[in-house]
Parts: sequence; structure tokens; C-alpha cells
Amino acid sequence: EIALDRLVPILGTDGLPVAARRLGDWSDSEGLAIAPDGTAWVSFERYAHVWRYDVPGGPATGIRDHPTFYEYDENRQLEALAVAPDGTLYTFPEQPLDAGFPIYRLDEATWVIDGYLPRRDGFAIVGADFDSNGDLYLLERKLSLLLWWQSRIRRVRLDGSEDRTIWTSQRGDFYNLEGIALWRDEQGLRITMVSDSNSSAREITQFVEFRLTE
Repeated sequence: EIALDRLVPILGTDGLPVAARRLGDWSDSEGLAIAPDGTAWVSFERYAHVWRYDVPGGPATGIRDHPTFYEYDENRQLEALAVAPDGTLYTFPEQPLDAGFPIYRLDEATWVIDGYLPRRDGFAIVGADFDSNGDLYLLERKLSLLLWWQSRIRRVRLDGSEDRTIWTSQRGDFYNLEGIALWRDEQGLRITMVSDSNSSAREITQFVEFRLTE
């Protein structure tokens, strides 16, 4: 059972709701990561950037962009955010560069690229979360010619010791899954995903959950 606790607006650095901006360039929020101290981070597309929120519903604090943030196509920028167990923030774009998907790491107030993840089978990164042991789980998706969504989960270790797909859906099994969260209960690791309805009457917001048994 899912219960909504409250709704808070996503504000800009000027304290105004980002969705109220006339051109909409700042309004396409995509990734959300919450640090152990409660700090929230949000990544954006169209104007690719990441903002920090110290208080829910409060104004944003800007983070200096990496120069490559401007090299992506429209609507293909920063899709995923994840906080590692040591508190380090990472972000990933939906579109790879020539070398692959950059692993952007926030080093104090500056983004650095720690390496690249190879693109495989035409899938794009749309969500990310860390397990408590440091394994990174990437939610990936692609759209077929028949407008069917296909999703998969890829587990990687940033030291390069593992990079493998642990689950792939059939085309059309689910809607546009874009969010992923890892959490544990008394029976082990759970993976919860959520879909974007794309403001379409033909799609719904879905929650899809798996228990990892390996």
C-alpha cells in the first residue's frame, strides 16, 4: 500500500516553482536522490543541471555544471541521480557520449568524470540507485518501433569488477519505467520501480517491484 504524505513544489534558486517558467527550460526534473542527512538532489533535462535542496519545498542551491552537460540532444540529458553509501553523489545522462555514458561524480562543488559505462543493445540509462554494499543498479529502457517500452536492470560496480544485466522485460510488459529505488526488509533486497505516465491518457503511473533472490 502506498500513501501520499505531502506534496512540495520544486523551486528554482530564486524560490519560484520551476514549472511556472514561461519557456519551460528549467522545468523538466528527472532524477531524485536523498542523502543520509536529508539533503535532496534533483537533476534536470533540457537545461541540463543538478540542484541541491537543503529543506523540502525550499529554494534550490545551484551546482556548477560540467562542460559536457551541453553536448547532449534535447530531452536526453541528466536522467539519473544516486547517492553512494559514503555520501558521494553521481549523475548519469540518458544519451551516451562517444566514449559511452559518463560517470559524473560530484567532487565538493565540481563535477568530474570518473569513467564511462558502455552502451549495450540500444538501451538508455533512466534511473539509478546504490545498494548498501556499494553495488550500483541502473534502470535502462528503450522504445521499439511499435511504441512499446522495454526495460531492464543492470548491476555495475564502479571499480569495473562487475557489469551485467540481471533483468529484462518483454516489450510492452510495462509502461515507461523511469525511477528505481533499492531497499531492504527482513527478507532481503527489494527493487521498486515507477513509471512516467507522460501525461497521456493511454499510460498510467505503475509501481513495479521485485525481490532479488540471488
